[in-house]
Amino acid sequence: MKKIFCIVLIISLFESTFSQTFFFSDSVSLTGYTYFFTSDSIKKKAIILKNRDNRDSDFLPVYRCSKKINGLCEIKSINLKNVSYTPVDANIIKGINAISNIGSEPEIKANVCIERKQPVIDFELMPLRKNPNTGNIEIANYFECEINVKQIRAAGSRNYANTSKMASGRWYKIKVTQSGIYKITHSQLVEMGFSNFSSIGVFGYGGSESKIIRDNSPEIFADKYIDDLPERSILKVDANGNGSFDTGDYLLFYADGPHNIRYRAN
Repeated sequence: MKKIFCIVLIISLFESTFSQTFFFSDSVSLTGYTYFFTSDSIKKKAIILKNRDNRDSDFLPVYRCSKKINGLCEIKSINLKNVSYTPVDANIIKGINAISNIGSEPEIKANVCIERKQPVIDFELMPLRKNPNTGNIEIANYFECEINVKQIRAAGSRNYANTSKMASGRWYKIKVTQSGIYKITHSQLVEMGFSNFSSIGVFGYGGSESKIIRDNSPEIFADKYIDDLPERSILKVDANGNGSFDTGDYLLFYADGPHNIRYRAN
């Protein structure tokens, strides 16, 4: 699914020595629904929000945004306030994927991570709820949010790699648009300048790595995260079984979510 991040409309920041409180508000617009096919070719129906995304796990709609913060923090609390709900048309809801996963309140979460060497809060809202009184599915078309954080490390206190892996070798970059197993053929590899499998490396942060980083505690992230491209696992297939790099050979790798993948020829 295409990742499109939001613009926060109203943000107020109050800073103190040990804690910060973030306030922001925004609105969500429902545009309808669409059909898609899963990896095993099963047809599913999903709700679509204007300029928003759908979760990889169940394809329910999701609102995401990020906010820069001063120093590494941990989330103390996150609360929705002054939420305005609008019923969702029954024709849109009918047959929707994972409708049984929708609870009586919208799902919210926030994590602290590092983006381009800058600590940020990643906020996520699944804006649907099942009204506890009527049983109808509603959407939070307007909401206000309060996120309280506690600072655990000042900005600029992390260590970074001295030399980037991209400082040597020949590099090529491609954009991965969605999750799945990707195949790079012999002819594509030759066009990139590769002459044998032994020189090929695949590097990049993908959706899975980003999720692991976001889900870890800030302390673990601060101590262990390295700001250089990790090498990804790949399968090099010698289709002809002759030990040579020739027509028919290919490599496979798995990508989770949109990001950039880089290939290196030594």
